[in-house]
Amino acid sequence: MRQFVKYGSRLFKNHRGGRAIWQIDYNKFLFLGIFECEKPEGKEREFLNDYLQSHGVLPLANWKIG
Repeated sequence: MRQFVKYGSRLFKNHRGGRAIWQIDYNKFLFLGIFECEKPEGKEREFLNDYLQSHGVLPLANWKIG
């Protein structure tokens, strides 16, 4: 998250997902949700697969499922 915020403030140059998010008008009004778990990579993959199943596309700034 630190890299993401620094990218949005133009202090960091390598957070690829940040490119899409920071181009949204009114991006300062977006909400951040945090989910605490023991295996974050697996949980992220599960969330992305569920979203893809429900909507037919990945969420904004998620170009692949790792």
